[in-house]
Amino acid sequence: MSLRQNVSISLSPERHAAAERMLPTGRGGASSGVLRAGLRRLDARDIDVQQHRSVRQMDGAAAEEQPGA
Repeated sequence: MSLRQNVSISLSPERHAAAERMLPTGRGGASSGVLRAGLRRLDARDIDVQQHRSVRQMDGAAAEEQPGA
């Protein structure tokens, strides 16, 4: 069972309104769900960026190993 910690955040009126608009659509269930969904999306993006960087580094290393490159 994961341990949860309560956190208080401040949102701009625009961000608060955006979160509130997502609640009736079922895209979060509660404000905390909207925040968790956003954090999951950021985590996924960070993983994608890291994987992209790794591939580019491997491609660069392979190009350096090729004769005449």
